[in-house]
Amino acid sequence: MDFEARALLKSQKQTILSSQIGGKIKGIKYREGDSFKKDQLLVNFDCSVQKAKYQKALAEKSRAGKKLENQKKLAEYNAGSALELSIAKEELKMAKAEVSVNWSMIKMCEIKAPFNGKIVDVKVQPHQSVNSGVELMEIIDNGPLEINMMIPSAWLSWMKKGVKFTIKVDETGKSYSGKVSKIGAKIDAVSQTIKIYGLLDKAYGDLMAGMSGVASFSIVDKE
Repeated sequence: MDFEARALLKSQKQTILSSQIGGKIKGIKYREGDSFKKDQLLVNFDCSVQKAKYQKALAEKSRAGKKLENQKKLAEYNAGSALELSIAKEELKMAKAEVSVNWSMIKMCEIKAPFNGKIVDVKVQPHQSVNSGVELMEIIDNGPLEINMMIPSAWLSWMKKGVKFTIKVDETGKSYSGKVSKIGAKIDAVSQTIKIYGLLDKAYGDLMAGMSGVASFSIVDKE
């Protein structure tokens, strides 16, 4: 017996990358539709100011370190006070913290890909100045697509992880095979439906996220 449900193809990973700092965009390495690999540079900012602050922080750290060493030597000869030695230690600690903060800012100047994928939309342009938190681009992964389906809750009498299905995609007119990967945690009380998820057996080059179709389950005996 065949059971059918409408299905939507979605990427397993999708996100919108935002700026972590304010500044001028120096370059955008990819455009809409381009593919990329994990850890490849996607967007970078002009961070000359941040780099200058980092160099200044390094110089302050070096100065504080030398001051502390000097205070330690004075203490060996009882020529310095305990208070001055304590202050020198705190100054070095603060200088190290400042170096860490500025290095973190420099790392935010480059936005790298969190996974292998494709560019869906680029929302900014090179040389554009943006504030922190501004959306830069939307990306999706390029692995096997996930299938989202809403089924009647009554199907739970036979529906389980691993159940095979075939989906006929509207946009291509072709059929593809897959398996149920997980079942939702809650039944909708009004519609008496529940969401289930499936994965295609492999990645198909002619399929894209956002396509839809009809998933068919062939159950010989559902008792």
